[in-house]
Amino acid sequence: MSENKDEEQELLDELEGSLLYFKGLPTNIDIRKLREKYPIVELTRGREITYAEIEKLLDLEWNSNRFKTVTIRWRRLIEKESGLYLDPAIPGVSFKVLTHQEQVVKMRKKQKTGNRCYRNVVKIGKNTSPDELSEEDKKELRFNMMKAAKLTAISQLRSPALLPEM
Repeated sequence: MSENKDEEQELLDELEGSLLYFKGLPTNIDIRKLREKYPIVELTRGREITYAEIEKLLDLEWNSNRFKTVTIRWRRLIEKESGLYLDPAIPGVSFKVLTHQEQVVKMRKKQKTGNRCYRNVVKIGKNTSPDELSEEDKKELRFNMMKAAKLTAISQLRSPALLPEM
């Protein structure tokens, strides 16, 4: 009986130490389960973890919001602590610890998305009339336009072609 009380107290301590977000359940308990089952030292590059394994461990459906919330937080913690990236290998089926080459591909995709965003910033800025802005807003407009223009220009630079060594 005292074991149950100890477990209950541990659970209450866990809940108390977590911030409740919009009266939702804290993710710490589920994160701890994932960390125990998949410690960072066992997450080798190229390893896949199926959604079915995680569903069974956490007793959640893979397409539920809770599953997404917990796995996103878990993946961010792994990234922060170890520099390993867990991405959906096959969406709805499994996560994969990215290899270095896959990380370069991910980086390239993210950069393209960012470049599109900055081009849109320039479009919005060009269609904004400074005559109708306060001095403070004009300064911010100029700053954001310069920043976006510089980042867009930098993104258009090409790296030199890699030639094979002979």
